[in-house]
Amino acid sequence: MTITVFNPNWFYSEVLSEEQHATVVDLFQEFLDNDDNFQNPWDGRLLSSFMHDNNTNAPWNEFLDVIKPVCANLINPLKPKCGVKLQPQEMWANTYREHEIQETHIHSSPVVHMSMVYFHQVCDNDTSFKFVNNSFSEYSASGLYELFDIPNQQISTPKVQQGMLMFFPAFLPHYVSPHLQSDYERITFSGNFGIVPVD
Repeated sequence: MTITVFNPNWFYSEVLSEEQHATVVDLFQEFLDNDDNFQNPWDGRLLSSFMHDNNTNAPWNEFLDVIKPVCANLINPLKPKCGVKLQPQEMWANTYREHEIQETHIHSSPVVHMSMVYFHQVCDNDTSFKFVNNSFSEYSASGLYELFDIPNQQISTPKVQQGMLMFFPAFLPHYVSPHLQSDYERITFSGNFGIVPVD
């Protein structure tokens, strides 16, 4: 007999090559250096180009060209049952100064199936990005968490590094804990994708 874990959540990650990451740095340096491209869309928790008029000035199409091989690599491990393609919906940049955070949220909508985060500038062993297990409270309230050592976590913290791309189902709750470094800004790109069947 054995314990079988079912309905697991997942994410896909891949680190860009040094050359690819350097290309992204060059593409976005001017945009990221201009504070006029950012606003406080979430009550001042961080600065973001999300829904900012200037967000369209960022080189998102060129970024998509750089990450195109990663998008292709993503599909086969998911074992598609038919031909599918990723359809970009929107992308934006986030900057975190000391103590800034992003609250727990999801990205899903009828046209958004997959979300992405690109860790453009993070410290070594960054632990700020976290997934939330919404079923944990029910599991814990039942008393099972205190009685059995069965895999079940309220929070999951992926190991990330600078230059890493991460894709995950858009319905997965996630958040960013307070940025605790005062000597540099933590910078990430976020994106949403639809997944559509193709012949």
